[in-house]
Amino acid sequence: MRQFFTDISELSEYAPGVDSSIELITLKPSFRTSRQKITEMVTLPVWEKVAEERTEELFENFLSAIANRMMYEHSIFLAVAKNAGEQKLYKYQHEEIKDIYVSNFWTAMNNILQYLDSHPDYAEWKDSKHYKDRQNLIIKSAEEFDHYYAIDSSPYFYYKVQFLIRKIYSDEIKSRVKKISLLQEDSEFASKVKRALCYNVMAEAVMTFDLTELPRSIRYDFNHEYEKTGSIPQSREKLNDYFMKQVLAWYKAIETEISLSKESVDIEVSDNKEENNYYFMS
Repeated sequence: MRQFFTDISELSEYAPGVDSSIELITLKPSFRTSRQKITEMVTLPVWEKVAEERTEELFENFLSAIANRMMYEHSIFLAVAKNAGEQKLYKYQHEEIKDIYVSNFWTAMNNILQYLDSHPDYAEWKDSKHYKDRQNLIIKSAEEFDHYYAIDSSPYFYYKVQFLIRKIYSDEIKSRVKKISLLQEDSEFASKVKRALCYNVMAEAVMTFDLTELPRSIRYDFNHEYEKTGSIPQSREKLNDYFMKQVLAWYKAIETEISLSKESVDIEVSDNKEENNYYFMS
């Protein structure tokens, strides 16, 4: 932890509302969780390189990500301490504080991933599974995903849902779209397919992800629905239903369009050509 912070005052520069009376050592368990969350995304070799080289822009965002995730993890203990004393912290206040820490963490992680993507000298990142897997996906960037469903162009969320993009492509898209020529980049049909895929990803994400791993707009929808239903599972089901109604309608439209197409050549492995801007996996 002291690779990044030597005292509580340094941590308070990056995370709001840090009580100066907190002993830095008490945050060590939260630091371990923060490190796990960050390294599962950017890898341990990148973490170690950043800690060693301290490149200003990248290091600053690491400090912000670590500090805000630490305070998010520790916030429940601060709330309990306040409520045990004369100062009371209402539930809505605690939720607002947590949301600030989560939002700050997302901002820092987005900046970190954008930096890594734009700096080819970070071989540790280019060799990572997250980065390599992206090259074989039909949706190749956060910006492209955002074009079909708004995720604030978040690289952090995009990398979190890569496995869902891959799964839904394999389970839902390949069985319907069996002709490469129908998925030419920038075609109207390709846009329909990608839109359906992105909404399908969101439908699965709201059912399986922790709330902190969803975009802020979705977290807001959860909180809004929770106030009305009093049940997070019901809120998840309601949002999933919202997404899937559109997804199923689009899949039906895609199937209709394919049935009207005169082409009928199934995808072959040999169709993965270097000049294509897409990749099919068997």
